[in-house]
Amino acid sequence: MFGLAVLNSLIACLILVADRSLWGSGRFLLWGNVGVAVFNFASTYFLRDKPKPTGDRYSQMIRSLSSVGSTLSDVKAFLMDERKVVLQTQETVSKLQTQRQTLEPIVKAQRETVEAILSAHSRTLRTDAWKDRLIGFSLGVVSSLVAAYIYAILSNY
Repeated sequence: MFGLAVLNSLIACLILVADRSLWGSGRFLLWGNVGVAVFNFASTYFLRDKPKPTGDRYSQMIRSLSSVGSTLSDVKAFLMDERKVVLQTQETVSKLQTQRQTLEPIVKAQRETVEAILSAHSRTLRTDAWKDRLIGFSLGVVSSLVAAYIYAILSNY
């Protein structure tokens, strides 16, 4: 904008030099040109964009960076804690797998023993069930004969 004011002043001076007869002696044009130049200079100097103080920007950026730094350190601490938890979980899983591997043959042997015991018990239950049914049937026939005999004796009297 300052260059525009200087250019305007130069054009006005050229007009003044080129044709003095326009305004008589040219004083009016000279003072008008000087007034325009002063106005242009003042408007460009006072209305220009003033640079903002950089100290505020830098301090704000430093505060922002320290905030980001503390957040990142918090995230780092969290991740370290989670890593410890994951390592403990992996150790527990590996211990459980080794215990499983050591106990698996014992459990398999115990399972075979338990299955053999249950199989023998079920066979004895089946034979005992047939015995119980046979005894129950026999007692039913005998009690029926006794009841018929008692009825026959009582009906004759």
